[in-house]
Amino acid sequence: MMATEARTLYPNGQQIHIEHLILERLLYKLEAALDGLTCHSEVATDLLSTADDARRYLRKLAEGLPGHCRREEILLLDPAAEISPELAEFCRHMKTEHISLKAQVAAFQEGLDDFARSEERHGLIGRLKDQGKDLMAALRQHVAKEEEQLSGFL
Repeated sequence: MMATEARTLYPNGQQIHIEHLILERLLYKLEAALDGLTCHSEVATDLLSTADDARRYLRKLAEGLPGHCRREEILLLDPAAEISPELAEFCRHMKTEHISLKAQVAAFQEGLDDFARSEERHGLIGRLKDQGKDLMAALRQHVAKEEEQLSGFL
């Protein structure tokens, strides 16, 4: 039965895997933009431009993540949950993480928006970079767990 289920889910899993690769590429660009945020006086003029780059990549993430999560839940997690109690538990956990990740993205967006409006940007850089790194680590860890646990379907 597992082989039949895997064959049925495989095309959907491939789509999700491709979306994971696209997500990783977007995270890489966001990470590079955040790394460009520095508080040295000689690069102050580039600070807002770099923050705008980060906001643009984060906006793409915020726009794409809900649809990705919805597709993943419908096409992969819901059907995989029917295969075994262990997979059902894993899929429930991934759905809970989806909610948390979307909230983290929204909070980080708010932080970047506050940064863009603030007069005292240099004081916010460290906190903003930490928040971004935490978000990216959580997203990467989430995707890695899905890729590992659901590898037979991807």
